[in-house]
Amino acid sequence: LLPSRTRRRVSGATRWQPRRSRACMMAGPDGGGSAGGPSASPATPAALEGLMGAFDGLVKGAFDSLPMGGGGGGAAAAKLGATKQALLDACDATARGTRSSDAALAEIEGLIDELAELNAMAARDTGSSPDLTGKWALMFTTEQELLGLMGNPLTVVYQTLDIENGKLGNGVEWSNGVTFTVDSTLSSDAEVDVRSNFVFKSAALTVPDIPILGTRTLTLPPIGKGWFDNVYLDRDLRLNRDLRGNTVVYQRMVELEEGGMIIV
Repeated sequence: LLPSRTRRRVSGATRWQPRRSRACMMAGPDGGGSAGGPSASPATPAALEGLMGAFDGLVKGAFDSLPMGGGGGGAAAAKLGATKQALLDACDATARGTRSSDAALAEIEGLIDELAELNAMAARDTGSSPDLTGKWALMFTTEQELLGLMGNPLTVVYQTLDIENGKLGNGVEWSNGVTFTVDSTLSSDAEVDVRSNFVFKSAALTVPDIPILGTRTLTLPPIGKGWFDNVYLDRDLRLNRDLRGNTVVYQRMVELEEGGMIIV
């Protein structure tokens, strides 16, 4: 069995160190028992150092093998980072899915399967995680309705999620300033811990700079509801599969102090 562990913050990173056993804690500087504690066999400094070194090795090995979204250490973190980068490179090669092939799709789905397995091993409740909250840029999709709108690489497709207030927004922004937005309610699923449920509320198409008329917005009455599974989630990457069998890859967007957004 591994020793119990305590967490220590060092230069912004999280390191695990073993908590000393009761026998070791009660041993005084000379190896004798501490005041008020039971007597223990004398332990030399060298023996204690060897014991703690062995504990350190065991804990480090266990910690390095933990699948932690966006974190972890050692070989596990390196593998996670490499898999994420391979996925993003594969998505980029398809121009967000608009120029995909069977081979490219198989590669992307395989990499997503690898990351989804890490998410499952970490037992992450991604359907209600606060990490969902934020603005996410679409990097790849198999959804035909979206692919038809994304021929221009300057077109921005995104989602905004607000877990605390139960809100979901979908948006498409074309380079000519036209925008299409859909607002929905959002909730976690009671039975599937990676699932997010949504119900459409409203939709709007906004066209700016129409001669004489200026900017005009046409509201549309969306009908329907659905769900998507967050099969992988960390601070900068979100992978979804939905009820229609579509796959979507998102990267987090953050606002810059000088204005605008950047994908991280």
